[in-house]
Amino acid sequence: NALVLATHLNNKRGIGLANNNLGDFYWYKYDFVSSEACYKEGLKIFQELNDSVGIADSYRNIAWIYQNKNQYSESLELNKKSLAIN
Repeated sequence: NALVLATHLNNKRGIGLANNNLGDFYWYKYDFVSSEACYKEGLKIFQELNDSVGIADSYRNIAWIYQNKNQYSESLELNKKSLAIN
């Protein structure tokens, strides 16, 4: 899969993108714990790379998780961060 290939190639941005895509996969399967873990791992990588697009996408994705858990203030803060970057 993409995460295995990106890891093998030591492609950090690819690893971040693969984690966000896996987060989406788990989101649509209603596995929000796994989804959140993938999104947060992607965020960590994008922050290491100073990749503003990846960071903004990750913030938005994690905000979905918080919204789903009825943690609206946390969701709002992450959406504001994403919007400020975009």
